[in-house]
Amino acid sequence: MASMNLDCLETVFRFKVNIDSLEAGEILSPEIKLSKLSWKIKLCKQMSDDVNFLGIFLVCEPPSDIGIAKWLCNVRVVFKLLSFASTEKEIIRLFSKKEFNQECLSHGVGEFCLWNDLLESKNQYVRDNEATFEVEILTNPLNCIKMMEIEQMSVKLRVVVENVSKLGNTYSPEVIVRGIRWRIQTRKEDEHFAVYLWAIEEDMDMNWCWEVEYSFKLLSFNSKIEPVDCKTTSDVFRWGTPSWGYGKLIKWSEFMDPKKRFVRNDTAIIEVKFAVKSPKPLWECEKNPPKIASALECSICFEKFCGREILATKCGHLFCGDCIYRSIEDRQKCPMCNATAVVQDLRPIFFSW
Repeated sequence: MASMNLDCLETVFRFKVNIDSLEAGEILSPEIKLSKLSWKIKLCKQMSDDVNFLGIFLVCEPPSDIGIAKWLCNVRVVFKLLSFASTEKEIIRLFSKKEFNQECLSHGVGEFCLWNDLLESKNQYVRDNEATFEVEILTNPLNCIKMMEIEQMSVKLRVVVENVSKLGNTYSPEVIVRGIRWRIQTRKEDEHFAVYLWAIEEDMDMNWCWEVEYSFKLLSFNSKIEPVDCKTTSDVFRWGTPSWGYGKLIKWSEFMDPKKRFVRNDTAIIEVKFAVKSPKPLWECEKNPPKIASALECSICFEKFCGREILATKCGHLFCGDCIYRSIEDRQKCPMCNATAVVQDLRPIFFSW
């Protein structure tokens, strides 16, 4: 049987921090497993020249099996403090080519931002006593143990396909992005080498969809041979359509050509990069909106439903969300038939086509 494993190269994720807890002492993010090393983000309030700052650091916790032997990992990190007002007010700090080793396990920015700027209401960095950070980490590949279970949005992987001569429908280990498990599938298809990105349907709500940007790159073991590099593609993944990719990435004869060296010791390597956008209602993700949604309109405001929230009353009449909420608040009746209506009975409507 053919098999696959993964090397994790980079990832982007978000996490929230409670401001009261940060006031009380340093905070560590959930653990991240990346390139066979454990990583955490440390945040702390600290003082410099009688001025309080927010400090942010990337901390490495190498596993015990690395031992005392020499090791190093060059890392590029982008820290972002997100504003609830707009992306223009993001605070961004970048450091690149920082070396982590047994003697140096932490790098970061001690004066990431003024503490008063963090709390300033006009900046809107804090909502409900929480601040949101986004972190991008890129490491040199060693080995990936597992992915983090936090709000991960994108990932770059190196997929190692083994036993190519016996290749069937072969799946990689799973990675978690946007709360959904994803796998890479490779197979021989119509005398071509095929590769697909698969979402696990059990993790997907039938009423929602996810737009994904992805790319595949087949690497050669000969550095002088250009990789087979498909352009970045965007497709909509949803329940019932959980996979997209390339059925004809490269002809099988060219793939197996010893001069090309895409296969060595019955092994091939693919680099996969994909980013998953926030989920949307099913009809919003389609390239062509449903005709029925374009034709129907709200009987209160007379605006087309397409692109708007659609709600149904218990008596079965459809209205846009804003209108029916206001109407029920004023009259507690359906505007069409005067049947009793309450907010709790409203149900969202999604058009399928």
